[in-house]
Amino acid sequence: MIPDQQQKPVLRVKRKGNRRQQSIPENCGVEMRQRVRPEMLVPRLGAPRSGKGFSLIELLLGMTILAIGVLGVASMFSTGYTDVAAGGKTTLALDAARQIMEDIRLVPTQAAFTSLLTLNGVSTATATSLPSTDPGLTIARKFRYLMAGTDAASTWGITSAMITLWGDRPNISGTTFSGQGTIAVTDVGTTASTLYQVTVTVTITGRSPVVLTSLVSRL
Repeated sequence: MIPDQQQKPVLRVKRKGNRRQQSIPENCGVEMRQRVRPEMLVPRLGAPRSGKGFSLIELLLGMTILAIGVLGVASMFSTGYTDVAAGGKTTLALDAARQIMEDIRLVPTQAAFTSLLTLNGVSTATATSLPSTDPGLTIARKFRYLMAGTDAASTWGITSAMITLWGDRPNISGTTFSGQGTIAVTDVGTTASTLYQVTVTVTITGRSPVVLTSLVSRL
């Protein structure tokens, strides 16, 4: 009679769909159960790789993308600052043009109003365009001061008393601007010297000209 041989535990394989799944038989010893872990029996499809960090290529690629993004943001700051500064100069030019337009509107008498025609063709770049009499003469000098400050003040006949009367030039946080201005005055009234079209233009380098046009009347 052949003695009974001790049966060895057999791992059973179960099929579940397209995947094979192994299970540990109940008659396995404790030692074998400790040696065989469940993750060793079930294949891990698409399992993530071990977390050992990034490779050198991945690191370089990430740094390159980050650098491109930072440079793009930096260029936006530079462009934004330039636009803000240029916009500030345009605002100052508009302020100067409005001051001259208001001075023209406030001419008090009919005789002085008629003499506004002498402002036609005034340019702050040419001292010879100065009118010979007031109020046009004073208005043209003030326009020159607003555009260029005290530069060539003696040539234009600008005195310290005038500067004190006019006050500070248009500025933003103490920063002024330099430009050129012109005045055009046209009689458009049906009755002579009662309705003028006045155009004040201020030109700044690198920006579109600021142009103010208004009808000025004197009854």
